[in-house]
Amino acid sequence: MICRNETAICSEITVKRMEMIRIADVYGMTAEKTIRCSQELDGLINEYLQLQYHSDFLLSKFESYDFKTEVNA
Repeated sequence: MICRNETAICSEITVKRMEMIRIADVYGMTAEKTIRCSQELDGLINEYLQLQYHSDFLLSKFESYDFKTEVNA
């Protein structure tokens, strides 16, 4: 899996969202192409949310780490 940053994923989400809107305008909301594009958009959004979760989790672990205890050990 390729690790991408939040900015790159946000850009991809924006592009995919616009693509989905264009496809839906042409083929309709229930067309297979629209649904496939929507699922791809869902995947990007999930990837972004996972990145957010892991970033927040790591930050909370870092902030709660007691460096003084580690240095004195």
